Amino acid sequence: MLNSEIFQTLVFPLTFLTLMSASILSFAGRPYNKRLVNIHRLSALGAVALVAFKVYRTNRALPLSVDEWAFVVLTASSAIFAIVSGGIVTAAKMPYQSALWLHRIGSGLTVALVAIAAFASLN
Repeated sequence: MLNSEIFQTLVFPLTFLTLMSASILSFAGRPYNKRLVNIHRLSALGAVALVAFKVYRTNRALPLSVDEWAFVVLTASSAIFAIVSGGIVTAAKMPYQSALWLHRIGSGLTVALVAIAAFASLN
């Protein structure tokens, strides 16, 4: 079972690595460094997978309410949106500024929703 201490020990560094690699990618601009893009993608995917696993285990231990499920769906939707828009940003051969802004909004929303959920779980 993934307890809270192990979860925090894994998710927070992965999130930090994702944010740091995003900052470097944003500063460096195009063409993107492939290794750095892969680090960014894998750390983000790892953090999302750990959060999904934690939600699954929590729901098995104590079923989530309708409000909590609505929050989970909203957070998962924003994470999917961030992943898809990030793929568009790296694959686009055309002007990508609008996709980049959508990726930033989706990513920021995902991080904010996960932070809200983590704060609410402490109370």
